[in-house]
Amino acid sequence: MPLVNGGKMKSCIAKIKNSPAFLIGLLLQAGLGLPWSGRADYYVATNGAHGSFTNWEEAATNIQAAIDAATNGATIWVSNGVYVATSVVRSNATVVLEKPVTLRSVNGPAWTVMDAAAVAGDERIVLYVYHSGAVVDGFTIRGGHLTNSATLNYWLVGGGVQMYLAGLVRNCHITSNTAFSGGGVHIRGYGRMENCWIYGNTAVDTSASGGGVRLSASGGQLINCVVSNNFSRGYGGGIAAANNGTISVCTVVGNIALDRGGGIYANGSPLITDDTLIAHNRASGNGGGVYVQNARLYNCRIVSNHAYSGGGVATPTAGGVISNCHIADNVSTAISASGGGGVYLQGGLLSYNRIVSNRSYNVGGGIIMDASFSTSRNCLVAGNLASNQGGGIYFGNSATALVESCTIAGNTATNGGGVYYAATSTRRTMLDNSIVYHNTATVTNADANQGFNDTVSNTCISTAADWPDAGNIADPPLFAEQAAGNYRLQALSPCINAGANQLWMTNSLDLDGYPRLDRNSRLVDMGCYEHVFRGTFFRFR
Repeated sequence: MPLVNGGKMKSCIAKIKNSPAFLIGLLLQAGLGLPWSGRADYYVATNGAHGSFTNWEEAATNIQAAIDAATNGATIWVSNGVYVATSVVRSNATVVLEKPVTLRSVNGPAWTVMDAAAVAGDERIVLYVYHSGAVVDGFTIRGGHLTNSATLNYWLVGGGVQMYLAGLVRNCHITSNTAFSGGGVHIRGYGRMENCWIYGNTAVDTSASGGGVRLSASGGQLINCVVSNNFSRGYGGGIAAANNGTISVCTVVGNIALDRGGGIYANGSPLITDDTLIAHNRASGNGGGVYVQNARLYNCRIVSNHAYSGGGVATPTAGGVISNCHIADNVSTAISASGGGGVYLQGGLLSYNRIVSNRSYNVGGGIIMDASFSTSRNCLVAGNLASNQGGGIYFGNSATALVESCTIAGNTATNGGGVYYAATSTRRTMLDNSIVYHNTATVTNADANQGFNDTVSNTCISTAADWPDAGNIADPPLFAEQAAGNYRLQALSPCINAGANQLWMTNSLDLDGYPRLDRNSRLVDMGCYEHVFRGTFFRFR
């Protein structure tokens, strides 16, 4: 593709300025007493004359020169080409943007490249952004290298882009960068990155994090981005997020971490939300898709990830919340001492999730609950497989756990196809208002075994007689169409209005979004779905 034709561009701008609409605008501005900004445009082209930079003929030949010359509020237009760095400006960066200007390519990242051209021994990044009014739009950003921990400023990690407290980077491709941490991008504070593709970057330190992106401090945002095929020798193959950062409407695929969080490592209250897809990531430790520590995970799809434990999600503390997520086809590769194909829950809350078709080569095909204060509520746990115990849920020996208003069905294991209680101490596990039915065990205890200190109440389970607690029933739940994965209740199900009301149910919804309490009887159904009677209603006076 040829470079932008300076003459044609100049002619086009002249026509705009001579148009009636433009002249009327000037008159209105003058009549209303509005200030004239005096804002200028600046230009960069590989074949420019490097003159005034204010037109294509006299365009700058390097990006930094145009930034230095630009006035506040200006737009810097960059034509096609590969802009290779010849030196570091400051802050280890070859391009520094610390003023309120917009740096924009003419034809997008496929045609316009910023290249730090780092070689062995170099410590340089591509781009440093530090201003709330700074905008970078439409570049490929590559070739940064920042790995020398002896000379590295900790807060200036990020091989491709460093955003310090502010700024917007959008419509960019960030690739082939390497850093101690944050291989492609480091957003510290209130920087925002949107509509970017971040791929093929590396974080090299085993104690560091974020092969593709690192979000640190408060307020950083990653919106509508694709983060793929990045690598971390430590945590977070794709993303490492901390301290109230936000990841929204993103696709995180094909990343690898040698420790935890193959797709995302989230620690310190970050929010991951709005249909973010986390798929085909791998971790050698916990959390193939996401490692959640004091973080929130809402409305995400977590599918086809692999890890030693917690193939989809792993959470180690009581602060993690995973809600309204679809967690499917994930794998835990542990063959002893761990597992959790879908989720490894060592504290925290699972609510309103569909945990289906996951696999563990050891225990807990769907979920392992193995620490104090773990809760699973309003979840569907179905079609999961464990090679040993607990096809649906495995309660570990350390578990003090509560499962309520869940449907656990169609799971398979050698022992405890639905639920397996491993506790042999005074730890207490409670199962309430749930359905545990139509599970399979190749050896024994198709639906559940009996543990040391377990409580099962107000639950539909085939072996209801084994638990003396109140409200259990043994009759089949009459699912609508189990073979098709529909675990809602038929109209004649014995589970309808058969649960025990809890305070949290008053204004809560079921997994389909219907009120948990029947509008007439004000009673709750067993399982994760409320039956909704359909038909014609008549009112008599």
